[in-house]
Amino acid sequence: MKIRVLIIEIGIKNIHSIKRCLKLRHVELIYASSFLDVVDAIHLEDVHIIVFSDFRGLKSTIGYIKMFKTTSPDFKLIIVSTQKNVKENFQSYYIQRGADSVISCYDIKSIENRIHCHCLEIFQNEEAVFEWSRCTKKAIRFLKNNYHISNKLLEILCSGINYSLSSITHSVKKDTGRSVGEWIQELRINGAVELLQTTELPIKSISSYVGYKSIQGFIKAFKKIIEKTPTAFRKDKETSSAKEEHS
Repeated sequence: MKIRVLIIEIGIKNIHSIKRCLKLRHVELIYASSFLDVVDAIHLEDVHIIVFSDFRGLKSTIGYIKMFKTTSPDFKLIIVSTQKNVKENFQSYYIQRGADSVISCYDIKSIENRIHCHCLEIFQNEEAVFEWSRCTKKAIRFLKNNYHISNKLLEILCSGINYSLSSITHSVKKDTGRSVGEWIQELRINGAVELLQTTELPIKSISSYVGYKSIQGFIKAFKKIIEKTPTAFRKDKETSSAKEEHS
């Protein structure tokens, strides 16, 4: 399997250095210098990862995130920011709206590492879902992008992928060995872990954002999967980060 990364050059300040320094094995880098090139690449190539700049500002960048995710919810989106030091609240703003990573355009090593990590995820997911039915693939893809919905998620799922709930529950359990409820819980907790690591949002806000109606239910589910409370998890990460900075 060939992983194709589309890098939209428009607005990337450090694009020449990025082109010169990116060295990724088993990855095909496709560069687009116009919007027509972007459209052609997305529709004619099997693109997996899209790298683009936020140079047009918040509103336009959110628009591009929505456009790419509408085209394919499986796209991994990396925003290379014009900021030299990307602030946490700025980073979390984009991640909460569908981006997978936000990195300074000057931090080429981190861009390379993030592309590499996404490539590994794609390889693993392709291997895992190869034998899944169409119903299961559509259900898991939908849940990955909509797990944060707290009201009538299962009804919205059925409507969104045009399968009955009984078909979905049977198919998902048969193909993955886990129930739809277990998938939703794991996706929500994974989303919470990312927010705890990358933002300073209060625990209550994170709980609500990932789809829990009560903070008590969130803490219980988090502890069941991560084996510690969200507060303890965040403190442990802060302690380990502080140690790394002083080492």
